Amino acid sequence: MNNRYQSANWFTRGSYLLAGGARGMIGNGVSFFLLIYYSQAIGLDPKLAGLALLISLCFDAVSDPIIGYWSDRFRSRWGRRHPFMYVSILPISLFFYGLWTPPQLDQTGLFIYLTFMTVGLRLTLTPFSVPFNAMVPDITSDYDERTHLLNYTVSGAWLFGGFMTMAMFWYWLADTP
Repeated sequence: MNNRYQSANWFTRGSYLLAGGARGMIGNGVSFFLLIYYSQAIGLDPKLAGLALLISLCFDAVSDPIIGYWSDRFRSRWGRRHPFMYVSILPISLFFYGLWTPPQLDQTGLFIYLTFMTVGLRLTLTPFSVPFNAMVPDITSDYDERTHLLNYTVSGAWLFGGFMTMAMFWYWLADTP
């Protein structure tokens, strides 16, 4: 390792691992199971469920560059990236929980609910994910160390996302009466 720069400490590396883990669990839950859950377990027409997910991806495509631009220019006593991340943590949790606990509604109501929850989840994930990734060059200017930090994030996403996938098949989506 090159001694001309300060490497990230273990707390920073662990934080990137855990943040990647949270993103992996959310990502795998939404990517692999949400459409199946709403169309087969909840009973929403698959076309409407797919349309709701498409709408949320369109919002995400617009919000990511906006938040990136804003966080690059934002200034506060906590830095330019951290306030976005702090503000997003509770809403992410609430939207993710609400996504998996829909109320009893008709097809139109379920479509609106799913659209609202997925758009809300994506719009609250963006202020965490974009500044989180953009913060890596702020932590270290060394290419190898930046790569290591992002490897912790990807490894956490794969590890915890894999646990989420196993839990979905073995517990939440298990065949029960």
